[in-house]
Amino acid sequence: MKARRRYPGVFVALAGVGFFVSACGGSAGATGAHPAPSSAPLAASTPSRLQSVVLVEASDSLVEAPVVVAQSQHFFEAHGLAPKIEVLSGNTALSAMVGGSAQFDADVAGQVLTADGRGAPAVAFASLTEGNDNAIVVSSRYLSRHHVDLHADLKQRLSALAGARLGISAPGASSADTLQYMLNWAGLSPRSYSQIALGSGASLLSALKAGSIDAFLWSPPQPQEAVYQGFGTILARAQEIPALGAMAYACMVTTQSYLRQHPATVAAMAAAIGEAERFMAQHPNQTLAILERHFTYPVPVLKEALASIRYSQTGRIDPTAWQDTATVLQAMGIVSADRSVLAKAYTLLP
Repeated sequence: MKARRRYPGVFVALAGVGFFVSACGGSAGATGAHPAPSSAPLAASTPSRLQSVVLVEASDSLVEAPVVVAQSQHFFEAHGLAPKIEVLSGNTALSAMVGGSAQFDADVAGQVLTADGRGAPAVAFASLTEGNDNAIVVSSRYLSRHHVDLHADLKQRLSALAGARLGISAPGASSADTLQYMLNWAGLSPRSYSQIALGSGASLLSALKAGSIDAFLWSPPQPQEAVYQGFGTILARAQEIPALGAMAYACMVTTQSYLRQHPATVAAMAAAIGEAERFMAQHPNQTLAILERHFTYPVPVLKEALASIRYSQTGRIDPTAWQDTATVLQAMGIVSADRSVLAKAYTLLP
C-alpha cells in the first residue's frame, strides 16, 4: 500500500485512499504493464467499431485481477471498448482521470470517499473486491520468543503485539491506519508498540526477514510471501473484524461528469468487468493460468493470495458495504460524520 494524504471532512466514495488504498499489495511481483490479450475467443460478437478509452490503475496488483482477466479474455472488446491500460502510482491515477487524460480508474473506496475535498468528484460504478484484504504477518522469531497462541481468539492474538516493532509504509498510509484500527479494536494503546516507517511492501518484507521489525500489515501477496519463504506467519486478517470484512474495497471509478455525458460507455465497462468476475468465479483454474502469465509471484504464493481476496462475482455496487466503509473511515478519523456526499459516491447501474 502506498501512503495517502488525509482529507478530513470529506466523504465521497470509492477509488483508493485512506482505508482503501488501491496500491494494496503493490506491484513488486507484477510485470508492471499489461501484456497483450491472449488469443482466446471473444465472449460475444465484437462490435465493428471499438471505442478507445484510457483505464488507469494506482497499482498493477491482485485486486485489479478482473481487469487483467477482462483484457485477456477480450471482454472489453466484446462490449465495444478498446481500453489503453496504464499503471500509475498512488493518487496520480485518480488525478489523471479527473484531469481528463483517462476515463476510468481501477482503485479503492477510500479514495473516492476523500476525493471531493480535492476537487475530484469521482463516482464508483462497479465493484472489484469486497472486504479489506490486509493481513498482519509476524516473524517466526517473535512468535517463538513470545509463545503466541495462533489458535487463540483474535483479540488475544493481536494483544501479543504489545511491545512489538511494527513496520508501516508511512504515517497516514492506509496500511498504518488499518493496523492502528485493528490494534485499537483489540484494546492496545499506541504507546504499547513502536512503528517504523519503511516505505514499500518489498521493504517491509525484507525488514521482517532481517529481523529489523517484528510484524507488519499489508495486502496480498506480501504476507503470503513471508509464509512461503519460511520466516513469517499470518497472525490476523483484517476481515476477521466484522466491520472491515463488510466494507467496500477495490472498485472501478469514473468522474461524475463522464458518467452523465457517456452513460453507455460506463455501462459497457461495468458489463465487461462483471463478465470477467463471473469468469473468475466459474473458471478458477483458467483464471490462475491467466494471472500466472501476468504476474511473477511463485504459484503457491499466488494461489494463497488469491484465496485471501474476496472478488465480486457480479461487479454490482453494494450500498450497505459503502455505508460500512463510511463508518470505518469515520472511526479512523479519515472522514467526518457528514454523510451528505455518500449519495454522490457511487451509482447503481441497471
